[in-house]
Amino acid sequence: MGAGAALIFVFAVKQDYFRDIEDTKYQVFWSDLEEMIDQIEEETDYER
Repeated sequence: MGAGAALIFVFAVKQDYFRDIEDTKYQVFWSDLEEMIDQIEEETDYER
């Protein structure tokens, strides 16, 4: 299983998938934040 992960990593590096990691980090952060906000809004709707 470790060899498979290593091969996927090498493939991603050769395909230049790691060119702009910072942009991906912020996309993941904001999508997680939106999910949290949606969940809080649903909880407050149930309380009303």
